[in-house]
Amino acid sequence: MAINDYYLLVLETRNKILYLQSNLESKGKNYFQLVSAPIFKSGNGCNYALKIPNRNYFQMLKDEIQLLNLGDSKMYLAEKKDNKLKYREIEF
Repeated sequence: MAINDYYLLVLETRNKILYLQSNLESKGKNYFQLVSAPIFKSGNGCNYALKIPNRNYFQMLKDEIQLLNLGDSKMYLAEKKDNKLKYREIEF
């Protein structure tokens, strides 16, 4: 992973991603940025994702998603190759 690469967490709906972000912020976990999800990566009309700076947050996010019963989630690695951003789904 290069220094400018990051991860995108996508949930099934916009409301779920907003709820997750709100819940994390209320706990003082302001490590993530709400961003527009690439249309081809966002399922079921969800057009937002959480930008995750590194893998160190994965377990905490999994636990929070399970605790809040938010259903399925997908994680993508955003990599810059040939001056273009490429997205690759990864195990989460």
